[in-house]
Amino acid sequence: MRQPNPILPRLALRIGLAALIVGTAACGGDGGASSGATTTVTGTGVTTSSSASTSSSPATSTTLGIVDPALLAPLTGLPYTFGNDPSRPALAVKIDGAREAQPQVGLDVADIVYEEPVEGLIRYIAVFQSRDPGDVGPIRSARPMDANIIQPLNGVFVISGGIGAFVSSARKVSELLDTNAEGFFRAGDRRNPHNLLAHAAELWNQRGEKVAPTPQFVYAPANAPQPTGAPICSVDIVYNNQVKLHYDLDPTTGLWLRSINGQPHTAASGALIAPRNLIVQRVSLKATQYVDAAGTKVLETIVLGSGEAAVYTAGREIVGTWDRPDAAFGARYLDGAGSEIALRPGQTWVHLLPPGATVTVSPECAPDPPIVATSTTRPGVTTTTKKS
Repeated sequence: MRQPNPILPRLALRIGLAALIVGTAACGGDGGASSGATTTVTGTGVTTSSSASTSSSPATSTTLGIVDPALLAPLTGLPYTFGNDPSRPALAVKIDGAREAQPQVGLDVADIVYEEPVEGLIRYIAVFQSRDPGDVGPIRSARPMDANIIQPLNGVFVISGGIGAFVSSARKVSELLDTNAEGFFRAGDRRNPHNLLAHAAELWNQRGEKVAPTPQFVYAPANAPQPTGAPICSVDIVYNNQVKLHYDLDPTTGLWLRSINGQPHTAASGALIAPRNLIVQRVSLKATQYVDAAGTKVLETIVLGSGEAAVYTAGREIVGTWDRPDAAFGARYLDGAGSEIALRPGQTWVHLLPPGATVTVSPECAPDPPIVATSTTRPGVTTTTKKS
């Protein structure tokens, strides 16, 4: 039985003309180029003069232009662009993080990406709503923590099988689409099991009764002062010897340019993955009663409760905590004073860091990046804004 969305307001906030112009440019992409392509860094992001496709069908092309300046995407805080449907639900896709799965399809245009530790590697839950990625993948199996991660979205969840208990849990909190659904296909230029992709439009067509999600974060208003955190220019996140991430701040755009294991992390489109916000959420792991195909105990990432956190936005590091007592709502990220941390509108990556993982930052190196967009608050959450 489908779970009703506990909160169904439409997100519609007016923004000023200046913020609208900048926000339109930011919607043009937080991406970049793969090796061998010409890369240009501008105020609208990182662009490339060439692209690649692993899809069996042409990629969807989005024409820039604001649909309605009063309507902001709940998962980015940015205006929708033409060709995108504000009423569609969140489409969460379980994406392979293995080296053999690179370049992934669609990660560069996801609204939110949750990065979870899996058997010494990482996998992603990429969430799409404000932009159509065309195709997505490679798609992999469900894990024990997935249901708790996706429940606040109350949308569609796309997987490639999994242990029965994990699949059942995910089905209770989403419109679950497995490989028997329409839209899945195998990419001929990739090796199994890293070759299962799907057409996003066909997945959205199977949304059932799901509707647009509610916001998962709070976003800073236009012309807000810089957050009260330490200025930094790079972030290194080391899960283990197999997964080492590096982010460099682009001071012109305020984006975090991502590398993985010493190489720029590019998507199949040729775009460099470059989120606007990074969240590091310290979590614990719990052994389940299940084992994987290799006989290894399956571990669950614990995403309910509270713990240490850090947010990287607008070129600043804000150290604080996370708190999530109820699976129906997303985590709140709080600063040292207990106020919810406001993000800059745009793509957000949430790194679920297990014990033993390390984070290293490099201090001030660049002028403050421009502030893009407007403000929003999550339903059911009261945010205290300090005025200077």
